[in-house]
Amino acid sequence: MFQLFSQQNTTFALSGLHLSRALIPDQSAKFDLNYTLRETAGSLQGTLEYSTDLFTAQTVQQFIGHYQHLLEGIVFNPDQPITTLPLLSHAERHQLLVKWTNTARNYPCNTGVSDLFEDQVMRNPEAIAIVFEDKQLSYRKLNERANQLAHFLTGQGVGGVRVGICLERGLELIFSLLAIVKAGEAYVPLDPTYPKEQLQYIVNDSNPQFIITQHRLVPRLEDLGVPQIYLNRDGDCLGHMPVHNPVASHTGLSLAYLIYTSGSTGQPKGVMITREAVVNLLLTLQKHIGMDRTTILLAVTSLSFDISAFELLVPLICGGRLVLTSKEIAMDGAALTDLLDTQGITVMQATPTTWQMLLPANPPLPPRSLNMVSGGEYMTLELARRLEPWSSQTWNAYGHTEITIWSTLWEVENQKGKIFIRHPLANTTIVLVDHVGELVPIGVPGELLIGGDGVGPGYHQRPDLTAEKFVPHPYSPNPGIRVYRTGDLARYHPNEDLEYLERLDDQEKVRGYRIELGEIEMALHHPAVQETVVVYREDRPGEKQLVTYMVCASETIPEPETLQAYLSVTLPAYMVPTAFVRLDTLPLTLNGKINRQALPSPEVTHRTSVLPAVLPQTPLEELVAEMWEHLLKVDQIGVNDNFFALGRHSLLAMQVIERAFVISLTLIFHFAPSLNTQPSPNLPERLTCN
Repeated sequence: MFQLFSQQNTTFALSGLHLSRALIPDQSAKFDLNYTLRETAGSLQGTLEYSTDLFTAQTVQQFIGHYQHLLEGIVFNPDQPITTLPLLSHAERHQLLVKWTNTARNYPCNTGVSDLFEDQVMRNPEAIAIVFEDKQLSYRKLNERANQLAHFLTGQGVGGVRVGICLERGLELIFSLLAIVKAGEAYVPLDPTYPKEQLQYIVNDSNPQFIITQHRLVPRLEDLGVPQIYLNRDGDCLGHMPVHNPVASHTGLSLAYLIYTSGSTGQPKGVMITREAVVNLLLTLQKHIGMDRTTILLAVTSLSFDISAFELLVPLICGGRLVLTSKEIAMDGAALTDLLDTQGITVMQATPTTWQMLLPANPPLPPRSLNMVSGGEYMTLELARRLEPWSSQTWNAYGHTEITIWSTLWEVENQKGKIFIRHPLANTTIVLVDHVGELVPIGVPGELLIGGDGVGPGYHQRPDLTAEKFVPHPYSPNPGIRVYRTGDLARYHPNEDLEYLERLDDQEKVRGYRIELGEIEMALHHPAVQETVVVYREDRPGEKQLVTYMVCASETIPEPETLQAYLSVTLPAYMVPTAFVRLDTLPLTLNGKINRQALPSPEVTHRTSVLPAVLPQTPLEELVAEMWEHLLKVDQIGVNDNFFALGRHSLLAMQVIERAFVISLTLIFHFAPSLNTQPSPNLPERLTCN
């Protein structure tokens, strides 16, 4: 409530009495805020009553100060638009624009990643640089193989261009990455698991001069129209190449990589990142996390995900050891846990989804001293607390592909009761603004703008989108300085903590990969689907899934498996929805937009198999069905039901496999005495024979 009382003559007399005003204190607030102003001779006097359940005295003092600045701004210029009226004092503006973003640090901006790596080769050439399964390479051997490929590339006429890299995880991936860097070129990740149509788009858009690959991946790369270098086929040529370090230019503005992310227009967009930005980030993270020659880092991330640059390069520029996992192990919680022990891992970076996968069904975790970096998705306080027994330090990292992986890093403090993104990294600036670009006060949500050396040049061949997202810094005195509009809503706390709140659009993070829901909607041009909307929702704690709501063009309803197969032709697996819900009409808001809040929770109301529903018939089938029902939280699993069509994902499938393995061992040991005699009547014959 806001009240204004005009000036009144309150002096009056009663015979034989002396009257005076008395203030009666209130015991409780009648409103959240009750602001009362009274006119007096030449001034306004005010009282602000507030609910102490909602506001602190510090917040209310800030509120009053902002109101005073607002009034002063009106008096100073009554004709200015309301949106430009000032709220903040000069001290507050200095705090937000200077004090809290004073991150300028010197670093060797004319030095390349290859220079930093080669320095470690000189310091300790025989130290183990990389381990993959039962293979390993020393710094000297890794450098020589990278040098040979770099000389081969330059001999093929590579110069100032982009080189595609389409390799399965292994030693070849690492020395190929280093070779491209040493040759002074930018790498373009081409994930072998992507649909061929998407690979074709990336190649057409990025126009790499060559693609480094393996002969067994030829079917994935046929007809792409780009010359390919096969490491296994061209191995003899590489063996004759020089092993000394090539001389390459490392100008700051040359590209380090061109990486593709999901786009709302239906096509991926290429993000350009410079060498200077990568060097700044890698050296900053090395210092913050405390990585050195004793570091052993476990790398689990695909090269097509930008955070892989941190995993694959930081250990090699600080003299540590890189342990690379296969794709299969990266999705197997038990195998990853074993690898942490056997390899003595000291640092691991992963998304919250992967960290969750490492948690056993029944805590507590065994103690382990692990430096943990979590990013790519929102990390919950509950997850941080469950991981605490494993952690020597837990870092919450925040950033965007457009601003070189990470922009902020916060060491998790569980006692704070919240997860923050907090401090900007070196040479990074943060500004929170409202919808018209004005600074927001402490505690007020605003869009997060990020500037500094990490800001990339923009999107490849997309000047319109670049101009929309990479905008002039609204508060920089230097012309030409740009910031990236993240589309994230955040707010500052009085103690400088920065809290992420939500997205301002339909962009989401799925297992760390950034996706635009609009790209999925545009890809679903199935003849039977008339309208569609895709949401990423969490209907069970810890279980988020992509759900498609659709209005069908006829009574014929396509099976979820059919729609998933249709989408898999153009979209990578992590972008294919796991649940499909048919609606007669899509719910709308009063202004005619899709009302996402009114979309119903997806329920398993049908089975996707074309075969008749068959309930479990044998004891083993009943045992497996019961396990499915417990993990999937679905009643009456049938023999013909499809795990993924029930809305489940590959990470949960690994839990099914682990439990099935335990059950199998339990049954074998239980019935071991009868294996060499007669089959047990309670056990299927197949298992008895095995």
